[in-house]
Amino acid sequence: MQKDKNKSIGFLIAHGEVLPREKNSVSLSKKTDEWGIPIPYIEFEWSENELNMAKHMEITIRKSIKAANGEIKNIDELMNIPLGSLFTKNLIALSDSPPPPGYYIHEVGGAPMGINEENSVVDKFNRLWRCKNVLVLDGACWPTSSWQSPTLTMMALSRRACLNIKKT
Repeated sequence: MQKDKNKSIGFLIAHGEVLPREKNSVSLSKKTDEWGIPIPYIEFEWSENELNMAKHMEITIRKSIKAANGEIKNIDELMNIPLGSLFTKNLIALSDSPPPPGYYIHEVGGAPMGINEENSVVDKFNRLWRCKNVLVLDGACWPTSSWQSPTLTMMALSRRACLNIKKT
């Protein structure tokens, strides 16, 4: 699939942290699903901080490629993909704009873990304070995330919470 077999290809991607803002929120809408349960309504937009961070990341990636004597090329210049441009021309990941919130699905936060109900949503074993048989086992209990995929940490927290159920 690679057009020039004598060259190495790769890609760089950057992730940044979205700072908490009161304007960004999740609430229950008046609309319900087929079982009558309110549907979450998400109010979110990138702030000036995130947009500036995205510009900074792009500049840093370009400098890194230049320092390695690399070239920035479009995917159709690198790969032989039959009718590839039909699939890649509108891809958000290949556009010059920051992707919409939720595009990479690494978002965390929203249901903080803590030592009391006054300042957290779940206890140290990821149980809702007022409903101990409901576990929140994704990244919602995290205050922040590192740059890399959070899956293994989510799995470890899930295992820990499940082992606690076994004990009680």
